[in-house]
Amino acid sequence: MNRSVLLGIVAILLGGGAFLLWQNRDTGPARTVVGWDREFKVPAQDVYKIFLADRHGNTTTLTRTKNNWMYNGTYPARHDAVENLLDAISRIELAYVPPHSAVPQMVKSLATRGIKVEVYGKNDKLLKTYYIGGATSQEDGVYVIMEGSEQPYVAHIPDWAGNLRFRYNLVGDDWRSRQLFLVDPAQVQKVSIEYPKQKSKSFRLEKGAEPAVIPYYPLASSAAADIDPAKIDQFLSRLDQVFMTRFFNYGQERDSILKLIP
Repeated sequence: MNRSVLLGIVAILLGGGAFLLWQNRDTGPARTVVGWDREFKVPAQDVYKIFLADRHGNTTTLTRTKNNWMYNGTYPARHDAVENLLDAISRIELAYVPPHSAVPQMVKSLATRGIKVEVYGKNDKLLKTYYIGGATSQEDGVYVIMEGSEQPYVAHIPDWAGNLRFRYNLVGDDWRSRQLFLVDPAQVQKVSIEYPKQKSKSFRLEKGAEPAVIPYYPLASSAAADIDPAKIDQFLSRLDQVFMTRFFNYGQERDSILKLIP
């Protein structure tokens, strides 16, 4: 092989390598050459914000704070719901590539029932965006597609049985914390309990060097003759364990409840 032919081959190889490097240059979220649209999971410790939007116009923003998560920037988020979602985000992975015959139905499901999922890291850095569709007939996986891809897949959580979609599709108050008293019991110094229909049982509890239980209404008899400091501590320690079952924010049920006297 003469020298000019050899140099020509080397030039072609170098040019091809340069073209591949240019094609795979960093233009956004990190992608591998093969399979970038199959990598759905994000480590939970890297997640600082989650945005969800469904086809009905419902949107949810969950934001990590120093001590907990907030729902839509206003309400403390429900701990178990956020933990279930983070578990899904950190463990979701490809179950299998569907046959071509199944793709049209999957695309239809994603178009009509898709939930957009945006996962952010620190400083609002977008880490991942994908769509969750409906479940398979056996409910052992969900349809999912990465934003920017044309290929849908079936994803699941390994060694977990159930419909993964349910972890993403909570709406409105379903994301709100059910904890009634969002306080640290150790910081509580005074508690008032009023029973409008049982005034003699209403009281104020004051914590201090000498704990005291005082009648809520001045003319009522003492709510407790003997004060047991251990029982007072026990009462206060359970304040953060009082939970609601649901919210009544709209409709006739709310109006009826507001008219009731406890």
